[in-house]
Amino acid sequence: HDGVLHVSHSLCPHEVLRCNDLNGRCEFAYSTRLKGCDPLLRGGSQAIQVAGWLLGVAHTTKMLTPVEMVQANRTAVDREYQHRFFLLEPAPPFAMRALSAPFSFPPAFGNEVDLIQFCSGIGLTEGNTSLTITYGVGDCIAMKLTLPTEQVLSQLVGNGTATSAEACGKRWCIAGQCHRGKVGSGSQSQLSPGRERCMADRV
Repeated sequence: HDGVLHVSHSLCPHEVLRCNDLNGRCEFAYSTRLKGCDPLLRGGSQAIQVAGWLLGVAHTTKMLTPVEMVQANRTAVDREYQHRFFLLEPAPPFAMRALSAPFSFPPAFGNEVDLIQFCSGIGLTEGNTSLTITYGVGDCIAMKLTLPTEQVLSQLVGNGTATSAEACGKRWCIAGQCHRGKVGSGSQSQLSPGRERCMADRV
């Protein structure tokens, strides 16, 4: 911003560092907190400029106890990821203004390996009409998902002001349609080989 490199250090609270790209030194710059934001929210994509905001994807990770593993009939995966879109103000102090309902990406394997997901990037397609999201599944394969930009923003922005997204229970909602906790209304493709090998190794 204005020729200065800023780096998000944490999301809840949203702590921002001011960094010198010549010597690599950083100093604390800003700290803001969105009410109700989970302090375990972390990681994920970079934030990109969309419709006057900074949009990104982050996640929380839940580790299952042995008892929970048995109750959930799990044999190989002891954790599960939930993602959220977030909006930041595009200028200092870069306050977080909205979070989507939690969601998971479309399955790639059809088994519990699908619970291990990590979003690594987000970008706008030509014309800014679609968002391209890249993510890994099972720590094995890379996937790409394309979603209409307006459908994502409609859950985060209303009347020119960022607001908390409305959830359909525990399900992700896009353009008023619930998707049972899965991001929907988009196209998915595999970026890397190895689906069969991954299934053999992980399950």
